[in-house]
Amino acid sequence: MPGPGRSRCSTRFVTGASPQRVVTQKAEGLLTSFLDAAAELVALGADGITTNCGFLSLYQAELARHVGVPVATSSLMQAPVHPEPACRRAAASAC
Repeated sequence: MPGPGRSRCSTRFVTGASPQRVVTQKAEGLLTSFLDAAAELVALGADGITTNCGFLSLYQAELARHVGVPVATSSLMQAPVHPEPACRRAAASAC
């Protein structure tokens, strides 16, 4: 069990979710797999879901509705959570 100030992270990989398919094909045909993976993580005790590819922000609303916990498909979605950023410039990374 995590101690004070620590958290435990769990990971699920979605078969077929390559950068090519997610970026250029808009993850076509993968939404159900992403929904299932997120639901599995919540069933295991996750109280939030993040992804490592901002291109999945296309499915932000569907993922959030499906799992009922906070979802951040892009690091930029977390900007409103931090009202006073440590720096004046925002940066984003792509898959």
